[in-house]
Amino acid sequence: MLDLILDSLPLALGISLSPLAIVAVVVLVGQGNRRGAAWFLAGWLAGLTVLTTLIALFGESMRPQERNAVRPWLAPLEIVVGVAVVVWVVATFLRKRNAPPPSELPRVLQSVDKLGPAQSFGMATLMAGVNAKNLTFLLLFGLALVSSSRPFVLTVAFVVSFIVIASVTIAVPVFYALIRGDAAEPTLEKWRAWMIAHQSSIMHGFLGVVGLALIWRGVTA
Repeated sequence: MLDLILDSLPLALGISLSPLAIVAVVVLVGQGNRRGAAWFLAGWLAGLTVLTTLIALFGESMRPQERNAVRPWLAPLEIVVGVAVVVWVVATFLRKRNAPPPSELPRVLQSVDKLGPAQSFGMATLMAGVNAKNLTFLLLFGLALVSSSRPFVLTVAFVVSFIVIASVTIAVPVFYALIRGDAAEPTLEKWRAWMIAHQSSIMHGFLGVVGLALIWRGVTA
């Protein structure tokens, strides 16, 4: 049980640190489009809920029925995935190490502040699900479920907790803006600038740590 918690928490945090999604919701609330931001949060939750539930059901179907049973393919698969993640992170770092940090919104977010409710919902759903980093972490969460023995009700609790943690960074700007009102704008602008400048470092740093952890799990299994 403790192993599942230790394995899944970094994965949920890795999903929560999705720079494009955070910048998008910060821009929405910072420009006064709080309705769009609320729908963005709803879309993020919807996309994550569907994907996490499907992967959790798959993990449950693959889990051994016997308490002490193991899947012989699990450790090699963790090593392969971990190596692939680390290689990708290193290659990306070497390719971009001399590039100046971005200071403007990515092209995909240039007009995000003008999005209506349906468009905000759809964009967030796509960012949550059609995202290589998030899909990688969700698949790893499924592997963690396969390797752990527990009652089904605890699986449901883990899935709900995973979704909540993975959505914290999207929810915080929305609720912060609702509570503080116009006074939140200077802080939100600082958050936006910092995320734009450091988005690549955040994503690749977390992926590198998770990749190394997977290799270690596979080697020591």
